[in-house]
Amino acid sequence: MRLHRGLTAVALGAVTALALTACSGDDSAPAADSRTTAAADAPTAVVEEETTGLTPENFAQRTVAALVKAETMSMGMEMAAEGQTVTMTGQVRMTKSTMDMTVDYDMLGMTFDMIMIDGKVYMGTGGQYQEMSPQEMGADSVDELMAQTDARAQIESLKGAIVSVEPQGEEEIEGIPTTHYLVTVDPTKLTNVDPAAAAAMGDSFGYDYWLDEADRTVRMAYAVQGVDASITYSNFGEPVEITAPDPSTLTTGLF
Repeated sequence: MRLHRGLTAVALGAVTALALTACSGDDSAPAADSRTTAAADAPTAVVEEETTGLTPENFAQRTVAALVKAETMSMGMEMAAEGQTVTMTGQVRMTKSTMDMTVDYDMLGMTFDMIMIDGKVYMGTGGQYQEMSPQEMGADSVDELMAQTDARAQIESLKGAIVSVEPQGEEEIEGIPTTHYLVTVDPTKLTNVDPAAAAAMGDSFGYDYWLDEADRTVRMAYAVQGVDASITYSNFGEPVEITAPDPSTLTTGLF
């Protein structure tokens, strides 16, 4: 079984997005044409700050701090890209400097799962697993791969690029009261983005966030360059089970 490298990387990017993307006014996956995400290096530290209201200056810091404080969460994703649909469910465990996750994918007509733990990545199907290199997963290094799948890194990539944070109203997402925010970004100020790519994004674009009362992302959605995705997060702080595969299940040649 061989995965399409490009779509695999896109799926990894969507897992990351925990706090990113989109521009619409309802609690379903919004549709728009001028949004994108940017890869980023993993953040080095998170400092919590008590303020009244989210602003361009504190948005990234407060939402990252909320994720780290929660430490664990469940997530689900539906994504369409390159004529294919990807669905995903998973669990995440994170600290200020590490993140582990387990994800079940339905993608390209296949079902498989991915485990990221202690800086290693395993892909599995049928009860067997293969340890994957970053290159096989569409990244150049372990650090880049972890940044692609680290929600905190994605939020941190917006620091300094956020132009405005505008409340769009109160909405209930799967029974959770949330506030919907439209976050407008100046693409020329995004970190680690090629200037030509930033120019292609236009003068500005928007991200939609649905945050609970603790600033935790309950839903995120986006549409950019042929990719449409909606991601939800739940069960903050609840126990998760994320472990490396049993050595007896490891093999080669699966992917």
